[in-house]
This record gives sequence, structure tokens and C-alpha cells, in this order.
Amino acid sequence: MKKRLIGMAAAGAICLAGTALSPAAASAQDPILFVHGYVESASLWNTMISRFEKDGYPKSYLRAYSYNTSQSNKVDAELVKSEVEKLLKTTKASKVDIISHSMGGLNSRWYVKFLGGESQVDDWVSLGGPNHGTETANFCFSTSCVEMRVGSTFLK
Repeated sequence: MKKRLIGMAAAGAICLAGTALSPAAASAQDPILFVHGYVESASLWNTMISRFEKDGYPKSYLRAYSYNTSQSNKVDAELVKSEVEKLLKTTKASKVDIISHSMGGLNSRWYVKFLGGESQVDDWVSLGGPNHGTETANFCFSTSCVEMRVGSTFLK
């Protein structure tokens, strides 16, 4: 698996490139699963998904979903696995790309690393993922917040 981490500026450049793909080129691209962060929902991705569609991606290749952000990232990683499997089945692709934001980077990374995702994910992008923890998580007490704290057992 190519492991490529790009920052927000680079991701914005991808989305705003303005170069439309031909239908053949779009279908040659990997489908994309969008994974939102803490206390967000699938709607976080509406603008980005519409930009990918304008650039020629088929609607069926772009999937965002909502999940319970207060539960363990390990539980959410199982949902990522399920969503990847649905996207692969729908598109008949062999691999997907994942674009994640904030806490979505943790559960999607867990999926790639521990739940067999490495064989199904081509590129994984984390936008603002708290991969080394965040002190902001010290102010909330859900399971996912405890896991996002600097030095947490989950992150180790």
C-alpha cells in the first residue's frame, strides 16, 4: 500500500485543481471513502465530494457516512471496514482511498493497521488527525476522547 499523508493545503489543491477527468480516467481512479471527525457527520464532506464530482468522479465512487463519535475508535474502525467493503462491492474496484479528518484519522488508521485494511486501501489521507494525541481531548470524557489524549494506551 502506498502510504501517503498530505496536508490540508495539498488536499485543497487536489480538490480545486479544476481539471475535469474524462469518464474513463475517473473510473480508473480509486473510489474514496470520507471519514469525518469528532462530533461531526457525513455532511462535513459535502463540498469536497461535490468538487470531486465536478472533476469527473462518478457519484458512486464517493462515499461519506456518519458514525457515533463517542465510542471507541476500535469500534469505529470496524465501521470503516464495513464501509470500505460496501464501496468495493458497489464499484467493483480492487482498492479504495480514504480521506479522513481529525478523529477519523485514528479509526481509519486502526482499520488499515489492525483490521486488514492495508490490502484494501491504496492511499490514506489524514487532515488534522491527532496521531500523537491532542490536549483538547483532556476536556471531554467519552471513550473516544480518552483515546485521543496525548500518551493514551490507544495511541501507543
